Amino acid sequence: MARLKLSPKNWRLIKNVNRLARQFPSGAQWVPIPPDIFKISVPLCIVLISAPEAKYNWWFAGWVKAYLYSGAFVSRQLIGIKDWRLGIDRAEIIDFRFYEANQYALEISFPKWHRKIKYQVWEYTGTLTDATDTDIQRVLAQLASIEKKVNDISEFGRS
Repeated sequence: MARLKLSPKNWRLIKNVNRLARQFPSGAQWVPIPPDIFKISVPLCIVLISAPEAKYNWWFAGWVKAYLYSGAFVSRQLIGIKDWRLGIDRAEIIDFRFYEANQYALEISFPKWHRKIKYQVWEYTGTLTDATDTDIQRVLAQLASIEKKVNDISEFGRS
C-alpha cells in the first residue's frame, strides 16, 4: 500500500455543489434531493457533506457508493464495490486502491429530510506508487554495502 502525504498541496477540489430540495406545488411536501453520480479518475478521494439547515441533533448526511468500470471494451459495466455512511460536516476518505481499474464512479445520495445540502469532493493528486518497495530496495543496497565493508575489513592484511 502506498504511503499518502496528507498535505493540502496533494488534494484538488473537483466538486463543490449546492443542492436544494424542490417543493411540490401544493406546498405540503418536498421532492427529495436526487443523487449525484460522476466519474473520477483516481482511486482516492475525500467527500464532505454539509447540511446548513440541519437540526443540532442530526448526524446523518448521506451515502456514498463507489463503483468501478469493469468488462471488455464493448460492454463496460459499473460494479458497486463499497458503501459509506457520512455524517454531517465529517470528511470521509474514500479509498478503493485495492481494485485495479482506470475509471471509478461515485454516487452521493441524501436522506429525504434534508432540504439544503452542500457537498465537496477532493481528488488525491500525489503519487500512489508503493513507497515500501523503494524503501526495501534502499535498505538492501545499504546492507550489501555494509557486508562488502565487513568483508574488506576481515580480508585486510591476509594476503
